[in-house]
Amino acid sequence: MTIPIRETQSSEFSRWIWGLSLALFAVSLGLLLFYRGLNDPDEGRYAEIPREMLASGNWMEMRLMGFRYYEKPPLAYWIVAASLKAFGLNDGAARLPLLPVAAGVAALGFFLARKYWGREKAWTPLLVMVTCVGFFMGMAFLLTDNFLVLWFSATCVLLYEACQKDVSPGQRWLFTLLAVAAVVLGALTKGLVAVVLPAGILFLWLLWERRLGWLLHGSIPAAILLFFALITPIVLLIEKHNPGFFKVFVIEEHFSRFTGTREIQGHPEPFWFYFPIIPLLVLPWSLFLIRMVRNMKRAHALKEDSLSRFLVLWAVVVVAFFSVSSGKLISYIMPALIPFGLLLGRWGVGEPLDGSTTDRKLWKVGLSMIPIMGIVLLTLWIIAFHNIIPEDLSRPAPITLVFFLPAVLLMILMWAIKTFRTWPAFVLLLACIFLGFSVLLSPLGGRDFNGRLNSSCAIYKALGERLQPEDQVIMFKHYRPSFAFYINRIPWLYQVTNEMGQGIEMEPDRPGYLPDRNALVKVAQQSSGRWYAMLQGKKLKELDERALAYNPHFIAADPERIVVELKRD
Repeated sequence: MTIPIRETQSSEFSRWIWGLSLALFAVSLGLLLFYRGLNDPDEGRYAEIPREMLASGNWMEMRLMGFRYYEKPPLAYWIVAASLKAFGLNDGAARLPLLPVAAGVAALGFFLARKYWGREKAWTPLLVMVTCVGFFMGMAFLLTDNFLVLWFSATCVLLYEACQKDVSPGQRWLFTLLAVAAVVLGALTKGLVAVVLPAGILFLWLLWERRLGWLLHGSIPAAILLFFALITPIVLLIEKHNPGFFKVFVIEEHFSRFTGTREIQGHPEPFWFYFPIIPLLVLPWSLFLIRMVRNMKRAHALKEDSLSRFLVLWAVVVVAFFSVSSGKLISYIMPALIPFGLLLGRWGVGEPLDGSTTDRKLWKVGLSMIPIMGIVLLTLWIIAFHNIIPEDLSRPAPITLVFFLPAVLLMILMWAIKTFRTWPAFVLLLACIFLGFSVLLSPLGGRDFNGRLNSSCAIYKALGERLQPEDQVIMFKHYRPSFAFYINRIPWLYQVTNEMGQGIEMEPDRPGYLPDRNALVKVAQQSSGRWYAMLQGKKLKELDERALAYNPHFIAADPERIVVELKRD
């Protein structure tokens, strides 16, 4: 099997394969960003809050479906709102800011790898980092964590640069103060993790380097003063327009959530939750972890390579911090994917073969995960298409199989022709797999299939096209923020609590929440337009139980959601 990167890139055919792979990766990312419905609740939430800012003209108040919502600071909302204002109220415009965010993170990773490992060795770490499933797919989902990854990465890179022994005093001041600006942006995106974690990484790395004296440099107290000078007036302004924000966000969303003392504790998971998750996030390069550890040990990387030490601490601090936390989500450890990807690329994939049988076997085992991914994805497609597990997987549209055929053809060629099993061919196969997966998540996957994946945008859009100004819409018990985004109005909330509960309690007299049938009937009698209800697909009988008459002809439906017109008499 051909392994060294520079050898496989030398031929014209290999360059053609690299170009095709890049094009397919770009198409896959474009599909994920601009040709896919919003997933609930996260993507819907982070698109709807900015939409309401635009609709109200008040960019300072954070509201979700009319009620106050204080789980995050507003910077990510402002960025998305600006994109919606410039490019229109659509899901592609909501996700558009993720493109420069992903590009910025990739540029920061490449900068580190190129400067400290050399240009020739930098390309493989970059490729591995950006094609890890957790990074490639994760950076295409509208989450505040993605924006945090950019500010977090910028903070770590700038602090690492500021600590280099060959920087001038002026450069040290510049890098440190720029790092403060990145910390402020991170804090306004996600909170104190943008401050605490980079500080912990820096401290432990300096301790490892036996250079804690750097913390006595005059730029450190200046940086602390600058941080408070920048963040304090902004927080006071946010508090002024969002009364109670500081208490809710700092106390409940930070300390109470971390310790598990929050009244409603979301996403409780065991300490070891992230350990099996990390190999999944770094697919298809997971099996190269073995080769990475072996090569780092043989090269004494943690002794000889300062950047490797810094990246190891970066990854470990992030994962350890959130492992200790009571509440856990996969997206929380996205900042760790950058150091994981770079280390895997440098020592697991990019390190040349040492000529031993063991190393060649490790390389082959590592690359085997790419065709395994293709086989697994194709098997799931077949299972879904033939309704083998109808309760969990809806039938995808037949057209989607066409986009898997290039991957199937490549796997057959690689199995039959040994000389075709080259490094560029494996990368091309991965690009084909990503393309097939991205197509499944797009409208080409089919309304029912995407409905199962918690994206019912097709039926929401169908209702939005039908609505007249005087019509009213009810979100019936189930929390789906993207529903409000697609119909471009705030629905009435019938017994919807979940994350909305706190905001509803803050403003009990604010119209918009319907606690029971009597409240619904009273409001309906006072309006002149039609009434529509959105409810979970299997909960239609709840309308009968509450004596709410409805038109038996659905306005729109998928396996998870139904929209019906209510009868007002």
